[in-house]
Amino acid sequence: MKGYVKTIKRYIKDCGDESAASSTQDTIRSSMPGTIQKVNVKAGDRVKAGDVLVTLMSMKNEYVFKASRDGVIQLVKVKPDQAVAKDFIMIKFEPLE
Repeated sequence: MKGYVKTIKRYIKDCGDESAASSTQDTIRSSMPGTIQKVNVKAGDRVKAGDVLVTLMSMKNEYVFKASRDGVIQLVKVKPDQAVAKDFIMIKFEPLE
């Protein structure tokens, strides 16, 4: 099996609270439909740039999603063997300043 590594670097503005408008929260989304193979983090975990967060299997290829920068995991919305659609939000984390 041929594996591909993808680092997802998508940033969204935290719109949930106007007082937090200047802060950003990183969101890891699936780049394609597939099945979650591994979840290496849970809410509250501290991660460093490059840490593997989630492994997704799609079209017989393995895709690894890494943290784009240091942060703290806020939300994990996936579990192993779960099917996900394209652009599904898998993990949210707050970057460390």
